[in-house]
Amino acid sequence: MKVIPTLSLDGCVATSDIKIVKIFEHFLASEKDQSNIFNGYITSLKYILDEYSNANDIEEGITLTLTGMYTRYFDSVDIEVNVDDNDDKESTYNINIDIDVMDEYGNKYSLSRSLENINSEIYSFDEQVSELYK
Repeated sequence: MKVIPTLSLDGCVATSDIKIVKIFEHFLASEKDQSNIFNGYITSLKYILDEYSNANDIEEGITLTLTGMYTRYFDSVDIEVNVDDNDDKESTYNINIDIDVMDEYGNKYSLSRSLENINSEIYSFDEQVSELYK
């Protein structure tokens, strides 16, 4: 069983329904330069939004990063990312992320998130869109 170490009171997370959420939280909270030891190996949503300027590159960056992160802990991973640029506002994107995983016991879990990015900053994060099921 693969566990996710956390710096919170949760300690090491072993249950799949919590792991799917913790991995996404790490993706949101991480900074590319937060570690000297793993410098260059930490990728986060903030880094992707800072690095890329068009919707296709952002979509591909999020998909590749999350696929790599989830593949370490789950047997099957399917990531779908949709980035819509807002034509009315410059550097504004609506980002929808759907994550489907299957653990080593064959249990399937899904997580969906929607957020709005304005000039590389997350301004709205829709937690009500998220659904986690077994």
